[in-house]
Amino acid sequence: MRRWILGIAFMLVGWLTSMQAQQGAEGPDFPPYPDERIAVSNRLKVLPLKVDNSQFEYFPPIISQLGWSCNQASSIGYLLTYELNRKRELDGELPENQYSPSYPWNFLSAESKTTGVSYFDTWEIIKANGCPNIIDFPYTGVNSVWMNGFDKYLRAMKNKVVNNYSISVSDAAGLRVLKTYLFNHNDSFRFGGLANVQIASSGWAIRLLPSDSYDSGTAVITSFGRNVGHALTIVGFNDQVQYDFNGDGLYTNDLDLNDDGEVTMADWEKGALLAVNTYGKDWGSRGKAYIPYRLLTRYGYEGGIWNRSVHVVDVLHNYEPALVLKLEIAHSNRGMLRVTLGCSNDPEAEYPEYIHAFPMLNYHGGLSSLGAQGDDSHMHLGLDITPVLAHLESGKPVKFFLMIDERDPLDLANGSVYSYSIINYLENDTLVAEKSGVFPIKANQTTILEIGHELNFDPVQVADYQIQYTSENQWLSVPLYASGISGSANWEIYPDYREDTTGREFPELSGDYLPFYTSSDGFLTIDLPFDFPFYGEMFDKLYADESGYLYLQTQYQDYPYSIDKELVFRQRKSIVPFGQDLMFYQEGNGIYYESTDSVAKIFWDCSAQIGSSQGPFRFACYLYPDGLIEFHYGGDLNGSERSDYRSGLSRGNGKQVFVTTSSNLGKVHSDKLVRLIPYQIPPKTKIESNRYLLTRPEEKNQFYEIKVKVTDINFQESFGLIPISTLDFSSPDMLATAFPNPFTESTSLSFVVKEKSLVRIQIFDLFGRHLRDLLVEEFEKGIHQIDWDGRSDHGSECLPGVYLVRIFIGEEKQSVKILKNAC
Repeated sequence: MRRWILGIAFMLVGWLTSMQAQQGAEGPDFPPYPDERIAVSNRLKVLPLKVDNSQFEYFPPIISQLGWSCNQASSIGYLLTYELNRKRELDGELPENQYSPSYPWNFLSAESKTTGVSYFDTWEIIKANGCPNIIDFPYTGVNSVWMNGFDKYLRAMKNKVVNNYSISVSDAAGLRVLKTYLFNHNDSFRFGGLANVQIASSGWAIRLLPSDSYDSGTAVITSFGRNVGHALTIVGFNDQVQYDFNGDGLYTNDLDLNDDGEVTMADWEKGALLAVNTYGKDWGSRGKAYIPYRLLTRYGYEGGIWNRSVHVVDVLHNYEPALVLKLEIAHSNRGMLRVTLGCSNDPEAEYPEYIHAFPMLNYHGGLSSLGAQGDDSHMHLGLDITPVLAHLESGKPVKFFLMIDERDPLDLANGSVYSYSIINYLENDTLVAEKSGVFPIKANQTTILEIGHELNFDPVQVADYQIQYTSENQWLSVPLYASGISGSANWEIYPDYREDTTGREFPELSGDYLPFYTSSDGFLTIDLPFDFPFYGEMFDKLYADESGYLYLQTQYQDYPYSIDKELVFRQRKSIVPFGQDLMFYQEGNGIYYESTDSVAKIFWDCSAQIGSSQGPFRFACYLYPDGLIEFHYGGDLNGSERSDYRSGLSRGNGKQVFVTTSSNLGKVHSDKLVRLIPYQIPPKTKIESNRYLLTRPEEKNQFYEIKVKVTDINFQESFGLIPISTLDFSSPDMLATAFPNPFTESTSLSFVVKEKSLVRIQIFDLFGRHLRDLLVEEFEKGIHQIDWDGRSDHGSECLPGVYLVRIFIGEEKQSVKILKNAC
C-alpha cells in the first residue's frame, strides 16, 4: 500500500521508534480473545490440514483498494462482509451483501487519498453506528463525501459489530486457537471465521512455493517490512505448504534453525496461513499469498506482525436500534465539529448526567462542508443512541441535550442545526421529542439544544440484590437475574468507581521537583511506596507526562495510523486528574512528588487554557493503598465557560473508562476535591457459566460491593450491585463501635487509630445501597469519634432499620452493624 519512496523515508524512523517498545507489546491492542472460547478450541482433537474460507459463497470478490484505504478494504470489504453473510447465509457476490470501506475511511481520512486510517478506529465507528452496503454508499475514489440520508444511516445501523478481540499467535498454542477459529469459529459452526492482521508491506519479500511443496507455485511472503501500516485478511491455513528457509534442502519443524537452544514455531519450515490482499487479482496468486507460521513469532518491527496477534470480531445476526437520533445540520468546515448527546432523568437539569459520544463526529473530516456531496446543502444523519437507555428511567420525563462543540478560534466557519429528534423504535417508531427551526452553531464554543419528553421502554434491569452473607474462605454462588432481556444475556464483572465531589482548599504544594529533561522517553517514572490496586491489578510505579496523565504502564507507540484519541485513551491504563496540553514556562513550574506509607501525592504546577482564559493552574492526584483516588484543584481559573479537557480513569481494555462529572460538563472550579472510590471485590470472584456470580471472600468482618453488567442482543445494558458481607456479629475484635446502638436520632462511632492513617467511613443499607460517605480524613494515633445523624448524603432522613457502617483505617477494614429505631 505504501509507495517505496515513502517506505524508505519512514523505515528508519519506524525502526528507531519500535526498538523502544516493550517486550510484551508494540502498543495498544484489542482485548484478548476470551479464555472460555480458547477452552472450547482445545476440546477439538483433530483439525483439517487446510482451510480456505474465501472459497465459500459468503466471501466477496477480490478488492482493488482505493488510495490508502487498505485497513478498511480488509476489515470492512472482506471481514465484515464475510462474517455478516455467513451469519445471514447470504451471497457475497451481490452488491447488497457487500459493505462499504468508504464509509469509515471517508469519516477519518481528512479528504486525503494518501491518509491511512487504522481498522482500530474503523471498528469503533461500526460498533457505534453500523455500516452501509455499497449500494447505499459506493466504494469510490471520492473520499471527501460523507453518506447523506437518514434512511441510509438507519439501514446501516443493522450491520453491527459488538466486540473486537486479539488472538496472540506467537506460539503453537495461540496458532491452534486461530486455526480452530478459521475452521469453525471455536464453536462447532459449519463455517469458520476470518481475521485481520497488521503488517509492513514496504520491504516485504514475496516468493513462490517450491515444486515439491503442496500448492507449488503459489505466492508466499517470506518476510515483511518493519514499518507497520498495511492490513491483510487471513482466510485460512495449510499445514502442508513448505519452504526451505535455511537452504539445507530439507523442510523441518523439529530443528533449531535460529540457534537459540530450543525448537519453537520460529524454526518451522512447514505450514502457513492463507491471506487475501487488497491489491486486486494481479497481486500474488490471484490476490492471495501464504504467510509461514514462523513469521507470527516476530513483532512488526522485526519483520513480523503487529503485537504478534491477529484480530477478529463478533457480528450481530439481527440488530435493530432501540433509540435513534435524527439530525439535520450544515456547517462550512466539518473538521471543526464534535457532536455528542447528553441525557438526564431530571427534566429541570441544566446539564446532562450522561454524555454519549460518536467516534465519527469528533473533529474529523478535513475542510469540506458538512453537507451532501461536499456542498452547502444540509446533512441528514441518523445516529444510534440505544446505549443511553441504560442511563434513563422508563415512563418518566427525561431531558436530552444535543451538544455541538465548535473548535474555531479564528471564527472562520459557520453553520446551523435545523432539526433534531429522538425516535423510540421499541415503541412502534414513536417520535419521542423533536426540535426544528434554525439554530446557529456558536462560534468556538458549545451549542446546547434541549428537548424533554416522557420515554417509555421495557428497560433491561439487573435484579435488586439484598446483602448476601457468608463466612470467610467459603465459596458463595449468587444466581444472576435481569429483566427486560432480549435474546441471550451476557454477564460480566464490572470493576468501577463511585464519585464524591466536595469543596476543599487546595493543599500546600510540596514534595520533590521532578525535571522532565532527565527523561529520554517523555515519561517521569514515579515509584510508589505501596502496591496500588487499579481495576483489579496491582501496580508499584506510575509514569507521568506533561499533559496531566498518569500511566500505569509505559506505551511508546500507538496502533498504526491512530486518529481517534478517545480510543487511545481507552486502550491505556491511566489516571487523569487534568488532561490537557499544559504549559510550564513560569519559574518553579513542573511536577512535584512526595509519599508516605499511606499516601502518594503528585502535584502539577503549570498554566492551562480554561475556556477563553489562560493562566496559572495547580492540581494534584493523591493515591491511597486501598485504591482510593483523589483529584485536587487550585489556581485562579474558575470555569464559567465550557472547557475541553479530560479528567477520569481508563481501565486500558479499550472499553471501560470513568469520566468525572466536571470534565463531562467541561467545567473547572478552583478549591475542589473529587474522590474516586473503588467498589470492593473479593480477589477470587468470577462469572460461572454466564449464570452465577461465584466468589470466595478471604477476610471476616468485611463488606463488598460487586458491580456487574448485563448486555442483551440489542446492546441494551444495565448495571447492578451485589453486596457481600462476611460480618461476624459475635467477633470481639472490632476496629470501631457505635453508641447508642440501637439509636433513634444520632449515634456516635468510636474508632481506634493505631498509627497516623487515612480513615474512611461509609454508610450502607441492608440492600447494599450506598447512603453516605461520612468521613474521609487523616487522623493521628488514638481513639476518635464521629457522629451520624441518620441521614444520607442528600440530607434525607433514613428510615428505621438495620444499617452497615464500613470503616477503613489505613490498611485495616471492617463492617459494623447498627440499628436505627423509630422515634
